[in-house]
Amino acid sequence: MHESWMLPCLNKMIFGIDCPGCGMQRALALLFKGDFQAAFELYPPVYTALPLVLSGLFLLNRRFKIGPKVVLITGIIHSITVIFAYAVKMLI
Repeated sequence: MHESWMLPCLNKMIFGIDCPGCGMQRALALLFKGDFQAAFELYPPVYTALPLVLSGLFLLNRRFKIGPKVVLITGIIHSITVIFAYAVKMLI
């Protein structure tokens, strides 16, 4: 994997512990390579981030009246997934 282009985690550099977003860049790189299971194992919230981004893009189109609600719901689901995955990562 080409990790030379990836941004370092400042939280990990300064405090020595992973942040809730650690692994997102590598998981996205794995998704683009087609390795879906490895992406999930590395960073499970990568799959909730995609609907959040897509719903945000749909929000740019003003014809969708339910757009803000969809973004809110996908944002809540993504946030819960990030918190749960981070808690599991820190406990293991």
